[in-house]
Amino acid sequence: MTSDSDIHGATRRGASGEGANAAAADGALLGTAVGRRVIALVGMMGSGKTSIGKRLATRLGLPFVDSDSEIETAAGMTITENSMTTLTERERQIAGLVSEGLSNKGIGRVLNITDGTIKVHLHSIFRKLEISNRTVLAIFV
Repeated sequence: MTSDSDIHGATRRGASGEGANAAAADGALLGTAVGRRVIALVGMMGSGKTSIGKRLATRLGLPFVDSDSEIETAAGMTITENSMTTLTERERQIAGLVSEGLSNKGIGRVLNITDGTIKVHLHSIFRKLEISNRTVLAIFV
């Protein structure tokens, strides 16, 4: 369970920019009106924005809005599905094989492509999805 000190620490880190990688942020998960302001928690996937946001909203007596849900409703697809549309067919194939746990060598065998080609595709995937490594890609897909 998230403690008040966790909430305080997370909001302080967010306010000072520590621990948040803007390039890889997956969005603001708490959009709550406080006077004329919105409290927005931004951070990496799985960093606890939703659990902290819900607890913070409860403590403040305010509604909690999950922006991922709002985006998914507006787009008519999940965040992952929407993001995957930016990838080429080959990049989607490689991302799928990464999510199955295949190494670059294994991916090369399946798709009959070289290690260098796989690395170029992975770099492109990471850039397009704003992620940093294959572990995050495997979770994302």
